[in-house]
Amino acid sequence: MLQAGGSASGIAAHLKSCRCAHPRCCQIDCATLCERQLARMEPASLVLALIGCVVVYVMLAAVRAVFFPPQPPKPLEYKPRQVGDLTLTELSKYTGHDPTRPILLAVQGRVFDVSMGRAFYGPGAGYSLFAGKEVARALAKVAVDEEECTNNLEGLSKMELESLADWERTFESKYEVVGRVVPPLRLTLEQLAEHDGRDPGKPLYLSICGTILDVTAGSGFYGPDGAYPFAGKECARALAKFSTEAADLTDDLTGCSLAERDSLRDWQARLYSKYKIVGELVKEEGGAAEGSKSEAQSEAAAAAAPAGPADAL
Repeated sequence: MLQAGGSASGIAAHLKSCRCAHPRCCQIDCATLCERQLARMEPASLVLALIGCVVVYVMLAAVRAVFFPPQPPKPLEYKPRQVGDLTLTELSKYTGHDPTRPILLAVQGRVFDVSMGRAFYGPGAGYSLFAGKEVARALAKVAVDEEECTNNLEGLSKMELESLADWERTFESKYEVVGRVVPPLRLTLEQLAEHDGRDPGKPLYLSICGTILDVTAGSGFYGPDGAYPFAGKECARALAKFSTEAADLTDDLTGCSLAERDSLRDWQARLYSKYKIVGELVKEEGGAAEGSKSEAQSEAAAAAAPAGPADAL
C-alpha cells in the first residue's frame, strides 16, 4: 500500500510497479494524495502567478511611458468652407443664430468666415451687429450702427479710409475669404421660365412671393420630373394650397385661408433656410420692378429675414 505524503513521481512509480491484490485500492489512495497535493499547491501558485502578472504589467507600462509617451489628443480644427457668391439677403442668414451655419461678414464685397471670432461677432457679442452684413463703412467709422453697415465709402475722410485698410489687413491675417457679395438677379417671369430644368446648362430657379431661390440641389423634387415641378415658376399660391395645378402657380393669395397662409410661411422658412436666395422677380422686361408690391410679396418681406434655430424648419 502506498504511504501518505509520497511525491508525484513516487505515486507514478508506485502505480507502475504495484502488484497489490487490490489495485483499485491503490488507485483510490493515489487519487486522494494527488488532490491533497494540488490543494496545498493551488493557493501559493495563484498568488505567485498574480504577482508575476503585476510585475510584468508594471514593467511594460514603464517601458511604454519612457519610449512611447502618450500624445495629447489633437484639438478639433475648424476648416472654413467656401460659400461662393452670395447676395446680401443670403448673407443675412449667417449671423451665428443658426448653429449649422458659420458666422460671415463682408468687407467691400469679400466674405470672411469669422466663426473663430465668435466671442466678438457671435450672438450677444460686442460686434454681433456686423454678422451677416457688409460692414466696410462701419469699420471705417468704427461705428457699431446698422445704418453704417454698407460698402458705400462716399464722404469718408482719409483717416477713416486708413482705418478701413487696417481692419482689412486684420481680417486677412485672421480669417479666410470664403466668397463674395454679388448683386441680386432681377428676372421677369419669362426669364425665370428659362430655369425650369429643361436646359441642363442652367441652374434651377423658382420664386416664392417674388423671392428667387436656387433649387438646383433639389432638382429631384422641383425639376420637370419631380413631385413639385415648380422650377421656373412663381409658386406661392401652390405652396399655400399644397397644389401642383398650373392655375395655382402665381403669387396671388386671394381667397387663401389663414391656415393656407400659415402653410405658405412654413414653406418659406424651410426653403429659405435650405436654398440660396439669388434674386427677385420683376414685372417688366428690362429689369424695372413695379412701384407697388403685391400682397404676397409684402408678406414675404418678413419671411425672407434670417430664421432663428426654432424657425429654420
